[in-house]
Amino acid sequence: MKRKTIPMLIAAMLLTACGDTDTGSERGKLPEATATEAPTEQAAPTQEAAETTPAETTPTEAAPTEAVPTEADLSEVSPAELWEYEGYVDEAEKYLWREEFVNKDYDGDAQTDRLYRTCDAEQQTAVYTIEFGNGEKLEVPQGWETGFPHIQSADLDGDGEKEILFTLSYDTSTYPPGFGDMWLFDRRDGKYEEADLPFGRGENGARTLRIVYQKPVDNKVTFTVEQYGFTAEAELEEDFIRYYWTDEAFSGESMIFDAQITEDVIHCRIAPFARIWEFVGFDLRFTGGEYRVENMTYPEEGEY
Repeated sequence: MKRKTIPMLIAAMLLTACGDTDTGSERGKLPEATATEAPTEQAAPTQEAAETTPAETTPTEAAPTEAVPTEADLSEVSPAELWEYEGYVDEAEKYLWREEFVNKDYDGDAQTDRLYRTCDAEQQTAVYTIEFGNGEKLEVPQGWETGFPHIQSADLDGDGEKEILFTLSYDTSTYPPGFGDMWLFDRRDGKYEEADLPFGRGENGARTLRIVYQKPVDNKVTFTVEQYGFTAEAELEEDFIRYYWTDEAFSGESMIFDAQITEDVIHCRIAPFARIWEFVGFDLRFTGGEYRVENMTYPEEGEY
């Protein structure tokens, strides 16, 4: 599954439909952080309206603002059609990315597999179940209702069975790289079980890496991905330093927002700075009986 390359088009459609997103419906908001607080893990997309000024946010600001299109402007298909949908995703006729789930074989047994969705509107969560053509089922732990599902599969550990990578992306957020959920399932003893991955865990399926930030010096910030001892330097705009930064060193969690299977590895990306389109990229490879992080780089620019 290739990463969608049209979120900017979708964003433009949503802005056209709804106007200024600052006054639109917000579907994600963290507790406000002051200039001296460490950034906290990004929270669930919610539907509460709120306003945030630049001076009130930190480098890991989290508030995915979902601009909901009107039926008049997006009468045929829309990504938002999925949010309160229940049923097979390949039957969601008005869902923009429905075709991604039509006639799929995830486990490689030449039978058609399908994805079923239920949602809890009050809790703003959704649960997905992969129904394999052989009658088996894989229920993914609950995620946020505004996440868009993606399923990839490959034999990552060389045992002849395909692993299932299930992710949720937040393409209609004002800053999609700020959020992401991910689960990896190995087939063991005839059934799929969640694999152990070398990351922190946030709410629902969020996989995170802790980053330690140093005090800015001449608009440059040195940061370290703590668990792996990877250190890099970023040169940021003066306005970003002024409005989004604290004068002290601190640490915070950054979510893996993108995970793509390429042959026998999963290539992942995190965004160390909110609203900045430069990423830390790395490979997740099964070796020595476990999944390990390799080839970490920054900056890794690219399409979202």
